[in-house]
Amino acid sequence: VQEIEGALPGWTILTAENIDSRRREVSLERFLKYFDGALPDWDLILVGGIAVRTIVTDIFSNIAAGLGGISTGVLLLGGGGEGKTTAIMQVAVKLILEKGAKVVWHYDSNTPLSISIADRLIRGEGPWVIMTDDADLITGNLGRFCREIRARGRNDISIVLACRDTDWLATEGKAAQAESGIEWREYL
Repeated sequence: VQEIEGALPGWTILTAENIDSRRREVSLERFLKYFDGALPDWDLILVGGIAVRTIVTDIFSNIAAGLGGISTGVLLLGGGGEGKTTAIMQVAVKLILEKGAKVVWHYDSNTPLSISIADRLIRGEGPWVIMTDDADLITGNLGRFCREIRARGRNDISIVLACRDTDWLATEGKAAQAESGIEWREYL
């Protein structure tokens, strides 16, 4: 996984080239830990031993339909341990491998969404999909970020967010969605 120096602290860009290098054998013990509640990692997602649920296909279809034509937002909410992380990681892999999307993945829960990400992405070719499993941590800049994308005429940047429903409510995520000015699809 490649980290972009300086411009994207806490975020990384995943592409077909660098995600394929993450494919490794996964031990039975790691699978058992996952199915016992441990968080997934890219190795587990890429090896293909975890069933792809319907919600993955639905989110993928929603984002894929808008790639390159309209910026869309997807929000996946649920309780802890319900598979949100697994689902959006599987969506990321499908978007990368089947649609050639570049995914900007949030890997550091201490790093919020930064306008510098918009500056970096807006210069690069899309389609881009920004994804985080810590959506509650980026609500403060979400509206401004989405408005900046739209003001620059970029319709090839979509957003997939996931978090616990209680955290989304506590951080006023609904207000951030409304302020963003893009169309959102919610999954519970």
